Amino acid sequence: MMGIWMIPVLFAGFPFILPFDVSDAKAFAMSGFLKDPVNPLVTLFLWSLHPLIAWSNVVGWSAVSAGTMAAALLPFWWMVRRLFGVTVAWMAVVLLSFMPLYWTEAVLSAAYPLAFFFLFLGFAFILSFFERHRVLTVILFGFCMGMVLNSAHAFLLFLPWIVVMYFLFLRRTWKRTFVELGLFGISLFITVVLPLFPNALRPGLTPTQRVLAILPSAEAHAPGTGHLYPDE
Repeated sequence: MMGIWMIPVLFAGFPFILPFDVSDAKAFAMSGFLKDPVNPLVTLFLWSLHPLIAWSNVVGWSAVSAGTMAAALLPFWWMVRRLFGVTVAWMAVVLLSFMPLYWTEAVLSAAYPLAFFFLFLGFAFILSFFERHRVLTVILFGFCMGMVLNSAHAFLLFLPWIVVMYFLFLRRTWKRTFVELGLFGISLFITVVLPLFPNALRPGLTPTQRVLAILPSAEAHAPGTGHLYPDE
């Protein structure tokens, strides 16, 4: 699938400009400051690869994005296989891979591919360990959802539904369920703030400024009028 996704990049020159995520990673490499705290994990992920890929290499960065999307197909396939069998899993992978929206995201930006990888990985953890290690699974899923939000903040819309459905599904043990949801929230919050630590470690900041630097900003995650559906 990575090879198929890369065909427009290799033969048609799409995308013809660098994704904004690469520009943010380049700015972080030059300043050591995350200027855009919305997708910090993507910035750090691309920054870690910049010694191997030139900042101006559009094909190289598209290959990174496509490779990340291809990696996300592995836990997705395993998840669907566990629920519905091998045949349905292969059909689901093919349908998802060839949908134009996902094909575009596969080569355009690493944000959604990275978010999909951790989202499907979190679901795979639930299917694998929930019955045997319920608390550990909740913590691992909180970590995965934190990584998802650090990659693409649009998945913030998933959180209310996840919390409500988890409580309804386990309402008979509601005391334990509340504790587990608390552990989920703590795990998620710690994961969300971890990539923001480079901002807090800059010299010359007061203790209060360092604390504010690692707290997610509601304004940074609020969509503007041009970001509402239907968008591109």
